[in-house]
Amino acid sequence: VLLAQAALESNFGTSDLAVNHHNYFGIKGQYRAQGVTLPTVEHLNGQDVTVLGTFRHYPDEQAALADYAQVLAQPTYAGVHRHVATTYRQATQALRGTYATDPNYDRKLNQLIDTYQLTQYDRATPPVDSATPPTHRARPTV
Repeated sequence: VLLAQAALESNFGTSDLAVNHHNYFGIKGQYRAQGVTLPTVEHLNGQDVTVLGTFRHYPDEQAALADYAQVLAQPTYAGVHRHVATTYRQATQALRGTYATDPNYDRKLNQLIDTYQLTQYDRATPPVDSATPPTHRARPTV
């Protein structure tokens, strides 16, 4: 799911947001007081509308991935995590209407996962070990 989101949100890493701002996941807002305003399409009142949105600017890909994990750790995205969503389709459905306004967001992610056989990169979550640092215990499905 993570790879599908990155592909969809960044147009396979080619979008201005990805190339110039290291934001591969279309995360809005600011990161350490850094953001960029760009046009984006939102699905509002049953229609796709182009609006200006502020997106997070990251210093590098590592910061972007760490922040993405923090975003998905929010209660809003609880349905995405492996202990809740046992399939990628359940995880993508949990993102629809929460992560994106596009009513077809889950279908678009599923199509990317199926087309590029992205499940080949899945691996089981290792068992929780008391010696494992807390930041490595809970991993989202995405």
